[in-house]
Amino acid sequence: MPTQPNTAEKPKRGTKRGHGDLGTTAGGHSRDTKSFWKSRLFKRSNSDWWVRIKYKSQDDKFALGTAHADKASETALQIWQTIARHGWEEAIRRHKRAGDRILDGKPMTVGAYVQSALVHLNVKPTTASSYVRKFRTLVAGVFKIRGDNRRYGRPGAKTYQAAVDAVLLDKLTPDRISRWRTAYIRDKSTNPLRRKQARVTVASVLRSSKSLLSDKVRALVGGNIPDPFKGLEIDTTFGGRYKSMIDHRKLGEAAAKELKGTPEYLVFLLSIGAGLRRAEIDGLRWDDINFDRDQITVAVSEFGDTKTESSEGTVDISPALTAVLRDAKRESDSPFVIPSTAPDSIASKHWNRYRADKVHKRLIVWLRQHGVTGNWPIHTLRKEYGSLLTAQSGIYVASAALRHSSIALTRDFYADKKQATPLSMDGILEEGSP
Repeated sequence: MPTQPNTAEKPKRGTKRGHGDLGTTAGGHSRDTKSFWKSRLFKRSNSDWWVRIKYKSQDDKFALGTAHADKASETALQIWQTIARHGWEEAIRRHKRAGDRILDGKPMTVGAYVQSALVHLNVKPTTASSYVRKFRTLVAGVFKIRGDNRRYGRPGAKTYQAAVDAVLLDKLTPDRISRWRTAYIRDKSTNPLRRKQARVTVASVLRSSKSLLSDKVRALVGGNIPDPFKGLEIDTTFGGRYKSMIDHRKLGEAAAKELKGTPEYLVFLLSIGAGLRRAEIDGLRWDDINFDRDQITVAVSEFGDTKTESSEGTVDISPALTAVLRDAKRESDSPFVIPSTAPDSIASKHWNRYRADKVHKRLIVWLRQHGVTGNWPIHTLRKEYGSLLTAQSGIYVASAALRHSSIALTRDFYADKKQATPLSMDGILEEGSP
């Protein structure tokens, strides 16, 4: 039986010990006092105190890491204040210890694992959210949990997520994952293009899910969780080498004619002329441009992060692009190259968001009207930049300018062949032969 601390404060009759229900007091004390939480401490198999908190239909237990009631009640108060001010997710991130989600001998569920794993993932919040979304997609596919249009909005999203999160983690086995993968791709087998897209989708889902359930993260969460990907080979490609479908000269001429003098034109030039990523352009300030040396510096700032550590660096640009940027600066009253009425920083832990999102979206519409199709037209311009620079100066120069972590990444996904290299047919075909 749980043991209560020896304290003068006792909960009111009818109040269950270990709970912090909204509107409940203990001995006349407010929830924002140590005395309130001191009466709600309990012990489990070891000598340390725990507290159980209920708030807004959610109920959870927290290990307090001490056998001293005063210190434990202080920690419990901190947890309660985090929940009340910042929500359950933040409280779990700050205060949950590895393995605490495995309580009363109950098996680990998908939802319980996700909450514990998020405490230990050493990645950007947007990356962590992507891992979680794709992992839930995997679980839903394996166990045939169907969603409808309501899945993407309340209350449908809550119902769908609750069904996925309730799945027992030990039921997710390599065999079941392998069968799901095979079936998912087989369903698209009549269409070669859709089959290729399905393989890319499956590989992305499995890579992200495996990152969330890596050996290191599973060990930190605790509970001897088996590896659901053991023995599975996961494709490490990302959809194939870039194949240029752009006539960059005609596209540049159209942009100069139709977009010149607009923020959209600057985004276009910084993408195809400097190879900057969309987020890098969005956070670029005039101070990041060295007009005397024809260079742009990409670095982490209070207004934006870089994709990876290797993404920081200096990019050389042509004097012609420098001249366009210098003229634009004279007309600008913003510290940012791309002006916007949005707040300087609108970071989200779930999605990539942009200050000048309306500018980007207008450019995307324009690009698609001019034949730049695909899911990420602005990023296609970056790939075109890499392809053009490879043809002009070689793959090593292009990889450095793109700020890739390896030459292989540039070679495999950015360097389209721009120059014709046919085999000479001298000695095989006579001159003038058809």
